[in-house]
Amino acid sequence: MFKQLSWLALLGLTSWLSAGEIGVSMSNRGLQIGNFGEISPFSRFVAVDKGWTKHWFYTVTAPARFENGVSPEGDAYARMIQTQEMPNFKLNDYSAVVHDDTVTITLDGEALGDEPGKIEYSMLFLPQVLINGSQYHWKSADGRSGSGQISAQFEGTGTEPVGENLTEFVIDSKVGKLTLTLKKGPSFSVVDYRGTGFGPTSESYPGLWVGLFSEFNEAQRHIDHQLELKFDYADSFKAVEPLPELSKEVRKVPEANLVSGYQPALPVLPTPQRLERTETPYIIGGMDKVVVRPGAASEQDAGRLKRAAEKLLLNDFVLPVTMAEDAAEFGKNITIEVTDREVNGVTAPEQPEGYSLKIGADGITIVSRTARGAFYGLQSLRSYRNSQGFDGVEVTDWPDFDFRSMLMMVDNGSLDYHGRQITELLAPLRYNTIIIETEYAAWDATKNIHQPWAISKDDLRKLIALANDNFIDVYPLFQTLGHCEWLFAYGQNLDLAECPEQPYAYNVSNPRTYELMTAVLEEVIDVFNHPAYVHIGHDEVTLGAPFPYREENKAIGGQKLVMDDIMFYYNYLKERGIGTMMWQDMFMKGSADGDSIFGLAGVRDQLPKDIIMCYWDYSKALGWSGDFVRMADEGFKLLGCTWYEPQNIANFTRLAAEKKALGMMATTWAGYTNSYVMEEKNFKQIAQYIDAACWMWNAEKGLPAGTSAGKALYDQMFAEPENKHASGIKFDLSNVANLELRPNSLPFLLEDPLDIDRLVDHSGDTGTVKFELAKRDGQLAAVALQSKSNPDFPAAVEGIQLNVKAKKLYFLHFLRSQELHGQDGEWSSGNKHIAYYKIHYADGSSVEVPVRFRRDIDMPESDYSKYMKPGEALEWQSKYGDTCRMWYMTFDNPYPDKEIRTLDVRGGEDRYPFYLFAISAEQ
Repeated sequence: MFKQLSWLALLGLTSWLSAGEIGVSMSNRGLQIGNFGEISPFSRFVAVDKGWTKHWFYTVTAPARFENGVSPEGDAYARMIQTQEMPNFKLNDYSAVVHDDTVTITLDGEALGDEPGKIEYSMLFLPQVLINGSQYHWKSADGRSGSGQISAQFEGTGTEPVGENLTEFVIDSKVGKLTLTLKKGPSFSVVDYRGTGFGPTSESYPGLWVGLFSEFNEAQRHIDHQLELKFDYADSFKAVEPLPELSKEVRKVPEANLVSGYQPALPVLPTPQRLERTETPYIIGGMDKVVVRPGAASEQDAGRLKRAAEKLLLNDFVLPVTMAEDAAEFGKNITIEVTDREVNGVTAPEQPEGYSLKIGADGITIVSRTARGAFYGLQSLRSYRNSQGFDGVEVTDWPDFDFRSMLMMVDNGSLDYHGRQITELLAPLRYNTIIIETEYAAWDATKNIHQPWAISKDDLRKLIALANDNFIDVYPLFQTLGHCEWLFAYGQNLDLAECPEQPYAYNVSNPRTYELMTAVLEEVIDVFNHPAYVHIGHDEVTLGAPFPYREENKAIGGQKLVMDDIMFYYNYLKERGIGTMMWQDMFMKGSADGDSIFGLAGVRDQLPKDIIMCYWDYSKALGWSGDFVRMADEGFKLLGCTWYEPQNIANFTRLAAEKKALGMMATTWAGYTNSYVMEEKNFKQIAQYIDAACWMWNAEKGLPAGTSAGKALYDQMFAEPENKHASGIKFDLSNVANLELRPNSLPFLLEDPLDIDRLVDHSGDTGTVKFELAKRDGQLAAVALQSKSNPDFPAAVEGIQLNVKAKKLYFLHFLRSQELHGQDGEWSSGNKHIAYYKIHYADGSSVEVPVRFRRDIDMPESDYSKYMKPGEALEWQSKYGDTCRMWYMTFDNPYPDKEIRTLDVRGGEDRYPFYLFAISAEQ
């Protein structure tokens, strides 16, 4: 195996450098240890202040270079070298050396100055494919020992300790025996993170965490730690060998209904509190009409309700909409009424934003006690549409939270992009609040720092008006103190910076600071129509630069500077009848008796309780939930703030409901400078609006099990019904398939097989294209290329004989690589080529087509997106209940009249594990 690994490294199939059966590599993801797959895909070291708000050193972002090589003695090594002095921490050594198949991992660093701090050292992370069902034993620093077994499947959504205060940990898996031995330094712990996942940054992986937490205090300013890792492979573990090729000829299976058009399906989202389906649908008749009765609603709200009815029922069904008290003389009525009385046997629920809806053969009735509730009833009609009208239902519905919000970043394209998002997504999902981050808008007071992508005040007004017309309140987020990089763009206003060398926070003691900030705020308040609230930000004040930095401010102290700044804005806004919102993290402590930055948690009782604290925690396990509970008990108004991780959204919303929080906010941290690319690079950040909205509305049922937020978003925003049918050929690749996928095998070595062998009985129909899945000896099979998971396989498979004329070719393929798990942003731009298809025509010409990551191929755990579309994937369930997907790629043949003679398949430059299962041709 040593020769095999060294050969792979020479070929560039793995980034690990090896002196034996184990290789190591260092990057900003920390230390990676592996061979054909990751034994540990990352590590991280974090040194912070006691409040966990200021990074002294963080391996992901620290200024560093990385050396990966082989010493003259033949030992592979990997190390991280700090390249810039930092005020609070010095890294002396972070390295791994491989000698005689043993990895020695060293971490040596020291805290500078005398400020107390904390350490998190995540030294290893063992993926679940390595540990599921394995036996383990351990020894502790106090002489104890123990043993146990890792369950084959983790039950629950939390974490579970495996061992604490350890000096040795040994785990026996089907792959081999892993031994961890502490050589010096503090003991370590092992925690099962399969329920929540853990990662170096925002992405998370299921597996075992190996690490420690410690502190820097007056007596202890140094960490000197060394751990040995040894991995002995099981005799039965070896790389899968390729099957012999039977023939270049592939079997052709004619298919009269090869291609079908995609039919989007809008699920009932959010899930109603009460829903009963009936057998009496409403069929639209030629004399029917819509009657809007606004009751005591304002003239403005009545107009909004009428326009919403016209959009849905007049534009789509050509039903006239009238503001009238009289029913139709002929035909049936769709009645939308704001009232507390019974209408047509229907009564509105007590909740102000609740509604009741009845759809029957004799008409439709929507009633609510408010215009906003009636608007939500109207939006719910979208879920029950059919080709002739609407399905018969009786619904009584209301939201569990009064405050259902999302955070929006805007730019000069937002009026179009976010405008459509408001009308087609946020309003139907029944968000009632948008928080718009505003400091980068083109304010008159900040002309010297305008960005070229800044939204104009006029466009911002129009966007706000559009949201209001859809019963959505809009409040500004105006960054103050923390995250004030915007104030110092182009090197401007440096006299206001707390640290001019690292302009991040402003100088609280400079009167001109507030002259400028309030000048902008006056414009903000005007454009936002004197909003009920202004969010002042105020998070991570110490994150971007030293604070306090100026001597006069050091004398005042961080606690007073932060408190005085908050109270300035609070009083300024209160004088104008406006409430204050802010982030919570500066006032948070990790435990009931824990510390916080500047001791602010200890004085948070001095803050006015009418400030809305926007409490963000993006982890599945809600690592900061303790302070959320404490702040709720202390009487603070709280908004739980989530990001895009589904389990985090579900867990946090349930907790917020339990503590009777004011509401929730779905945050978005993308689209600052070009909103149009969000759906390309950050689709999952938009899809989470659906997930979050469902939980905000119904905290018990949330997003229904088995519902794909990505599919729901695609169907809502991008899909159009397709009336398409075409015949063609399905190609059975069994003769050229070289990888057999048997149950309980390791076809991808250390990559989780996800029970892909279950596809052996699949029809091969994705819903839009049919395929003939390859099989060998009754088992699912694929064409595999050389990679670290399949080192003995060919770099290319050439000359597959198709001999067909076709308008389109469809390639059903699969990617399996932990290295690409969680990659987003630029990785979604189509620049990463996983493989290539080369089509050879009978006349000797050819066309080569790249297979682009996140455009043509994706990971099986990924959700649907704008490019990895619903209807273009086979789905299967792993034995753990996870939904997995395999997408097809479409090649539009530029020469449909030419015969395609043969096909070559070759790997991309990085040789990621790639597998082709089937090909179909549309004729």
